[in-house]
Amino acid sequence: MRCTARRSRGIHPPFHRLQDYATPSNWQSLSGSDLDLGSGGPVLIPPHYVAGMGKDGDMYLADINNMGGVGNFTQVFAAETQGDAVGKSPVYWQGPVLQYIFALHSNSPTKAFEFTGTNIITTPLGTSSFTQDDRCGGLSLSANGTADGVLWEIGSDSNLRAYDAVNFPKLLWSGSVGTYVKMTCPTIANGKVYVGTAGTLGVWGLTNYLYMQTGVINPVLTWATGSLLEATNLAGPWVTNSAVSPYTMAPTNAQMFYRLSLGSGQ
Repeated sequence: MRCTARRSRGIHPPFHRLQDYATPSNWQSLSGSDLDLGSGGPVLIPPHYVAGMGKDGDMYLADINNMGGVGNFTQVFAAETQGDAVGKSPVYWQGPVLQYIFALHSNSPTKAFEFTGTNIITTPLGTSSFTQDDRCGGLSLSANGTADGVLWEIGSDSNLRAYDAVNFPKLLWSGSVGTYVKMTCPTIANGKVYVGTAGTLGVWGLTNYLYMQTGVINPVLTWATGSLLEATNLAGPWVTNSAVSPYTMAPTNAQMFYRLSLGSGQ
């Protein structure tokens, strides 16, 4: 981990100057074994910390005001299992009460940890039931400030999962994305979740219908409550599909829309 300063003078190009750094004391053996810390990205944590993970599965926490140089991290602990891929950087979120750090790593389940403001409590708050293989996906989080946090996970099984961030690992929704790409994180913008795959771009959002034209073969729809409606035109007519969750969609040459009826005219 490095902290650099950047400035410009007149028309001269900007340059970077090293301010401080932190690296494991066993960096040579980690690098020689292809377990380098630099394989994962850092995440800044208020008020003045940075955290990151490497292929060894350890979580490293450093104070950006005094990063420590070689072997002097604020905290190091085994957060996940050793593996070949890291799901980008950990994810930090200030929730309604606690501060959360979520970590995803190959050969491991996703975990939630509490950050106290000065250190990470090493006993996980929660652990997902799904374990990534050696080519893991990645994490992102959406929230309304300190409320309504949803942790989004791309799994090595090519599924996108939405978890309740406060009550992790409570699963809110899951569905296939097609053929995932390792270490790919969901991108969240304008109230939608975007996932790039090996051949398509999937977009998920809060609408009252689902439109399928092309995509994965035999996608599976899952829902907690309500009746499934379908139509070949968004204007209707909508008819009830008697299927129950989970429902495997059959191939069709026609466009198809789906929505859930929750009662009371919804």
